[in-house]
Amino acid sequence: MFTTCLDLAAMNQPIHHTLTRGWDVERRRALFAAGFDDHDEDPARPQLLAALEYCWNAYLARGRDQLLQHGAAAVVAPKLASGYAVADLVLGRTLIEVKLAVEPTADDVTMWLRQLLGYVLLDRHDTFAVDTIAVYCGWAGQLLTSPLPTLLAASGHGGPAALARLREEFGTLLAGELDGYTAWRQRERYRHR
Repeated sequence: MFTTCLDLAAMNQPIHHTLTRGWDVERRRALFAAGFDDHDEDPARPQLLAALEYCWNAYLARGRDQLLQHGAAAVVAPKLASGYAVADLVLGRTLIEVKLAVEPTADDVTMWLRQLLGYVLLDRHDTFAVDTIAVYCGWAGQLLTSPLPTLLAASGHGGPAALARLREEFGTLLAGELDGYTAWRQRERYRHR
């Protein structure tokens, strides 16, 4: 589980930008590990290691048991909409976003819930049968969960019956962008031919 924490949490904040966009988990892990293999003394290295140790201890003390309650079947970095988006983790039927904010604000939590809802809507064929969404706060070792119907009702979009309609509307709104992404992926894949 430690490697999963590294994949999901450590990579999110320090280098989650265009450099690693589209990279699979193994490639991001290799980049992260390469940073620790460098023998040049990086002044931030002790702080980064201390932060990782702190998050790991929080995971062992509090987070692990909370996460295990959602199931043993795990999908790490599930791709949605043919890779247009990559979520952090699905445990059982719970979609989990991992965050390392030391002092999250209400605005942060709102943004994270919107991100999770976007992931749910991008799962147009209900591949993961998500019925619960959650944010794992790695710094606190705390899992914040909400049943999906509760989130949909609170967002003013209706209950579970409305989910299929919302997915369809979301897919229609993003059709051009999703098509553009697919075309870009194909060009990247075959550009050396």
